[in-house]
Amino acid sequence: ESLFDRLLRKQAEFENFRRRTNREREDWRRQAQEALLREILPALDNFDRALAAPPTRGADPAFRTGVELIHRDFLAALERLGVRPFVAVGQPFDPTRHEAVGRVERPDVEDQTVVAEPLRGYLFQDRVLRPAQVVVAVHPAAAAASGEGAA
Repeated sequence: ESLFDRLLRKQAEFENFRRRTNREREDWRRQAQEALLREILPALDNFDRALAAPPTRGADPAFRTGVELIHRDFLAALERLGVRPFVAVGQPFDPTRHEAVGRVERPDVEDQTVVAEPLRGYLFQDRVLRPAQVVVAVHPAAAAASGEGAA
């Protein structure tokens, strides 16, 4: 009976070890993916900037179309991996999702609302991969109370 009890305990220990090892392996894999994806995001930002720029006179429209297709394929590939951008403009400022890079006095917008997004934020499997860089609106009264002007 003692040997049987020891056998059951060893089996349980081994099962716990196997689960812990699998969980650690998945955590390591996710962390490696996140690191790689963070390195890729600046290239995607450059695509966004290129597409936001007005076309120059005499530029070949087929070139811009090609860049748009590559950009779309790039976004689709990232989405298949679980990466997706999130909307920041018009949302209340959330320090877990947004990095404030400026503030502007706006009486027409609710206080602490994101009004501009210089750099898009991304989620990876519902976790923040990179926070969005945002400009936040403040009411003139709130700005005067804090003793600061618009940034």
